[in-house]
Amino acid sequence: GNLCKKHNIHFHCDAVQAVGKITVNLKELPIDSLSMSAHKIYGPKGVGCLYLREGVNIPPLILGGSQEFGMRSGTENVAGIVGFGIAAKIVQEDLQLNFTKTEYLRDLFLTNLHAEIEDCLINGDIHANVPSTINIQFSGIRGESLASMLNELGICVSIASACSSTSSKLSHVLKAIGKTDDEIRSSIRISIGALTTEDEINQLVRHLKHSVVRLRSFSPKYQIPV
Repeated sequence: GNLCKKHNIHFHCDAVQAVGKITVNLKELPIDSLSMSAHKIYGPKGVGCLYLREGVNIPPLILGGSQEFGMRSGTENVAGIVGFGIAAKIVQEDLQLNFTKTEYLRDLFLTNLHAEIEDCLINGDIHANVPSTINIQFSGIRGESLASMLNELGICVSIASACSSTSSKLSHVLKAIGKTDDEIRSSIRISIGALTTEDEINQLVRHLKHSVVRLRSFSPKYQIPV
């Protein structure tokens, strides 16, 4: 942000995975614009927010009317906006409580995971991320197969970021941190929310172990010689 400011470059931050999970103070952060989404903080789907620092001007998205300070023409989603505002108020009040709970559940999950399943590795630095999202690779299997098996058990995980879940391309983020194609293909993303329970974490580990063992039974690397 400071580098952009030095060279007069507009700095936009997509903060949908940060707002409501960690402290975001726009009085301190050198950000020109920031976007967030209501459904990421348990508000209504279909409504978002764009923050623009005072003095920052961008062209309108839709021309023709004066709604939303002239930035976007059309009738506002009033119910969505009100719901977003209330959700933002609640999530801010519960920010530290939810962070502490999520961190505890994340640590519980990882402790049990490593105790029950061999050859699994966290992608990224566990001490420099939000505790609500974990990306893990399971050697010897394909992530989409594991995700499909878990889905049959009522457990939703992802093999890509939500905004590119239909893309067949490998994650450019995992590539950027040095993961091989095979490591990326064997990875899934797991999210923990404010409503997640300890019992659900234990169920997840149990079903993960069963699914991983079953999938690895088809891998030459894990087959037991007769």
